[in-house]
Amino acid sequence: MIKKDRLTSIVLLLVCAFFYFESNSIRTSNLSAGLGATFFPRFLLGFIAILAVVMFINTFTRAAKAKDMKENENKPDEKSPLIVWVIFGIFGVYILLINFLGFILSSALFMFSIYLLLTWKKRTTKQHVLSFGGMFVTAFVLFFIFEKLLQVYLPRGIF
Repeated sequence: MIKKDRLTSIVLLLVCAFFYFESNSIRTSNLSAGLGATFFPRFLLGFIAILAVVMFINTFTRAAKAKDMKENENKPDEKSPLIVWVIFGIFGVYILLINFLGFILSSALFMFSIYLLLTWKKRTTKQHVLSFGGMFVTAFVLFFIFEKLLQVYLPRGIF
């Protein structure tokens, strides 16, 4: 597991470097005010690169702990492969509905359906309602960031 994490972090760093280099080809207009079209992709790439470095460093600390005590690995849940395919299906439905429902509503529904799939029995109804509200606000904030700050237009749908 530690070797896989090290390899994954190195691959992530290489992918981030490649896409950062490719972000230079994003066309921007001089007329647009604000942060520009390259800001958000570069921000995400930097964030992912930082997380990859943290993961790489973490493998060494886990390796030292593993020498001291034997790691007990839990068996993966038998439903895990099924959940992955259901999430792919939900993502496909999200892609199909985004132009019809618009970014805000379809994104909130997408996040909430994944949330329900993963935490259905672990939360109360009140927590589900609060979570949906938070996901709706998150989708609205992302819409605002893209539309107003980055001037990247997202699907509005029929609403």
